[in-house]
Amino acid sequence: MAPSLGRALEHNSGMMESGAFSSPVLATVAGKKQIAVGTRTSLAGLDAASGSVLWSQDVPNYRGMNILTPIVVGDQVFTSLYREDSFLFSIKDHGGKMESKEVWKNKANGYMSTPVVIAYTYI
Repeated sequence: MAPSLGRALEHNSGMMESGAFSSPVLATVAGKKQIAVGTRTSLAGLDAASGSVLWSQDVPNYRGMNILTPIVVGDQVFTSLYREDSFLFSIKDHGGKMESKEVWKNKANGYMSTPVVIAYTYI
């Protein structure tokens, strides 16, 4: 039986320091079906079948509040952090080991609304 997501990223702190406010997102990233999720201190990808952590990226936080739902665009994950910056991370599979790399950062930040991605095609 696969572990529950609540246990996959378990933190041994008290209620005000563990868990997250954001919703998980099911997506295929870097060829692997996974769940992208924000915790209070990180952004992570969990294997959709086993719940194991595929990759994890530390992110800043203000009083442990990372609220926005991460947005997956291809092999990249976007997040914006309360009173912090917005980030875009590229997720790559390097021979079975997944890694994240910051590719974009902006001073704009979100609070509670889920971001929307608008893609433009120029002719």
